[in-house]
Amino acid sequence: MPPTALRVLCLAASATLVASCSSGAATETYETQTPVYRDYGTRTDIADETDDEEPGQIEICVAKGDRRRVADQRCDDALTGYAWYYLPATAKIPANGSKAKRGSFRRPDTTLSRASAKGGRGSRAAIEDYEDRVEICVRRTTRARVSDSRCDDEDRGYTWYYIRIGRRVPAVGRLAERGSFRAPDGLTYRARTKGGPGAKAAIDDEPEQTGQDDSDFGSTTSCGMTVNGSCVGDSDDGSSTSTGRTCAFVGKRRRPC
Repeated sequence: MPPTALRVLCLAASATLVASCSSGAATETYETQTPVYRDYGTRTDIADETDDEEPGQIEICVAKGDRRRVADQRCDDALTGYAWYYLPATAKIPANGSKAKRGSFRRPDTTLSRASAKGGRGSRAAIEDYEDRVEICVRRTTRARVSDSRCDDEDRGYTWYYIRIGRRVPAVGRLAERGSFRAPDGLTYRARTKGGPGAKAAIDDEPEQTGQDDSDFGSTTSCGMTVNGSCVGDSDDGSSTSTGRTCAFVGKRRRPC
């Protein structure tokens, strides 16, 4: 083959090779940039995830007839004609005496907060409540305090009533006030039968028996169980016999009669 023809052939091959390389490089650059762009999320996606979280709701006490807001104590005492009313945490909360709107009487399965008496916009009106309570057993219709055994044995017509530990606890036989039939989220304590200031009347869950006042227990006979408030002990043959004594309770556990 003549030198001139060979030179022309080499130049043509070189030009084809350069064009192929340039085309491949451009394609590679385009494919690399595309997934990098898709990997970044948008602010809209982040906002959607945040909106899925439940903000909780606010409960207020209202008259059933016209949904006019009243003091919470009427619902705490389960008075006839009043009920809890639930509003979104973003809603405007009415003041006492004003009518509630855009809520529901159905209790939601979410975090609940009380609201200040003057109301306000959503979470600004909410009141956080972490105070411990003292629980006492009362007759539901009169709120007169009775022996805790009535509620422990689930006697009909009796239920637990919860009083803030910073308030006064009535003695057995006296009227319970400024509490609530609704069980709180925080800690609860049993109370001494003689009542008194909440912090002093409250009894710890696990007190030391050594040196305690025997008047809280009656006798030292072991109490296996109670039936309608009467202490039932174990006889020598293993059968249960009534001792005729009333079993005293400390905290949330039964103690010796």
